[in-house]
Amino acid sequence: MLDSGTPTRLGMWAVVAAIAVLALLGWQLRTPQVPPEVTDTPVVAAPEPPGEPAAEPLPAEWGVDNVAEVTFVDDLHGFAVLQRCSSAVRWCGRRLLTTTDAGATWEAVRWLPTMADGYNRLMAPSFDELMLLDVDTLADVVRSTDGGRSWVRLPVERADPLPLAAAGVLVLGGPVICNRDCEPTTVSWFDPATLLLHPLPTQPSAEELARSQSTTASRVDGDIVVGGTTLTGAYVAFSRDSGRTWSQSRLNPELGTGHAVMHADVRAAGGGRAYAFVQIDDGIGGPSTLGYRSDDGGASWLPLPLQRQPFVWPPLALLEGELLVTDLSGHLYLSISGGTSWAQVESPGDLWITQNAPGETMVGTVWGAEAVQTHYFSRDGHTWAPMRLPD
Repeated sequence: MLDSGTPTRLGMWAVVAAIAVLALLGWQLRTPQVPPEVTDTPVVAAPEPPGEPAAEPLPAEWGVDNVAEVTFVDDLHGFAVLQRCSSAVRWCGRRLLTTTDAGATWEAVRWLPTMADGYNRLMAPSFDELMLLDVDTLADVVRSTDGGRSWVRLPVERADPLPLAAAGVLVLGGPVICNRDCEPTTVSWFDPATLLLHPLPTQPSAEELARSQSTTASRVDGDIVVGGTTLTGAYVAFSRDSGRTWSQSRLNPELGTGHAVMHADVRAAGGGRAYAFVQIDDGIGGPSTLGYRSDDGGASWLPLPLQRQPFVWPPLALLEGELLVTDLSGHLYLSISGGTSWAQVESPGDLWITQNAPGETMVGTVWGAEAVQTHYFSRDGHTWAPMRLPD
């Protein structure tokens, strides 16, 4: 992200270092340090004139802008969040953008209020109604009913268990990261229509999740996949019916002396398919990633030949059951037959891709000389449209 030139072929350690910098920067941007004088922000944020918050300069290494996400209401209308760190402000401001021509041009609506700091998931149920969610806690939401010109913070109420609805947002409650003997994670979903949080009617194995070091979850339609990690393997729970029943299994990779499982990332892909990516630490700083795929709702898992591919794992996006990844040179590839073979995809450059959930619109960023960024979006991974952002 901070490279001053166009990326070229890099060594593995350079890529690992770059990803670490991106992760650290992303964490800093995701949890901005709000200064004391704005801690008691009013609950309601009224419309405000254009302009940036004026404050002290940020460190030079934070001097980047980033399109955090793009979401469309229909084929023509959509919204984006532009995170602005290049301006001389004490913390990174976020600007809400809108398009009415399928993303060909974008206009600024306003700066998001500081009471929305830390709310990182943008939802647009309609062209007028928008919501910002903090899916890690989801104690409340920040909502607009006038297309993002004014905002109000509203509480989220806990409600009775229900199966996951089509428009629901999957939420993990309880310890997402745990050392040992923790309370089990509760899988729930948020209903944007009622602002209610519903636990699923049944939960994955409490015993397994209580022993997990970390927990992740993913959904596509009625398929839900929940994964937990131990030092020796990964636990995966799969529901094909929106949380009514579960199929549960363990992935036990062959580990050498001093090896341990660091993390497991599970991804629902729809139609009974799911992926699991298990990261192994060899004890001397040489991590590797093992991949698995299930096509039968988690009843069985097949190993994927990831180590024979020069890709940076885990994948950057999931599209119609297939994986979208980049290699060490920034080339873009889409998997065929569930990750068993690969086809290169045309791209406008060495893209860094983000996607909020499987199947959703992707944002691609290309870094040029002096950290100049060009942003693109795509709905299918093949066609990347440039984002003409406002000055």
